[in-house]
Formats: sequence, C-alpha cells, structure tokens
Amino acid sequence: MLKDRLRRELSIFNQLKPDVRKLVISTFCQIIANSLIFVFANAYLFVSTNNISSIAVFNLGVYLMILVGFYLNTFLIKFIDVRRIFIPSSVMQGGSLAILFIFNTLIKF
Repeated sequence: MLKDRLRRELSIFNQLKPDVRKLVISTFCQIIANSLIFVFANAYLFVSTNNISSIAVFNLGVYLMILVGFYLNTFLIKFIDVRRIFIPSSVMQGGSLAILFIFNTLIKF
C-alpha cells in the first residue's frame, strides 16, 4: 500500500514541469533545514536557561513574526520586486538566530 502511494506520488512529481520540480525540491529542503535549525535553537535555549518558558517565548516570537512578515509582504510586494525582498528577509532570519547565540544575556530572563 505504501509502495503504491509512493509510486503514484513520484509519477505525479515526474509529470511536473522542471521549474516546478525544482521549486518543490527546494521547498522540501528548506522545510527540513528549518526544522533542524529550530530543534537545535530550542535545545540551545534549554541548555542555556534551564527554563521552558524561554523556549515558549522564543517559539511564540518566531510564529508571531511569520504573521507580521506576511502582513508586511502584502505592502512591500506592491512596490519592490520579490527577489529584492527575499534576500534581506533570509539575512534577517539568520541574523535573529545569530543574535540569540551571540548575546547570551538576552535569553536570561
């Protein structure tokens, strides 16, 4: 049963255009990478603070910022090209984790 489902999914994937296949693969890799990054970030927070509330606040902040990002993108997309929005947002995403690791005193609340 599982083999049949995987074969069907693979046949659907192979019917897609090459650009769409690249997009699906890159999205899949990004989802896996983000999951791993947040697992290690949560583990670092727990080891640094021994406080579960700091992990909860961090994750709440991450998901609230996703909502704020979607809201801001609706306005930015009207004036700025998508490619020019993506690069700074990726840098800011990595920068937020860098701030977490560099400024150890910020997480001691």
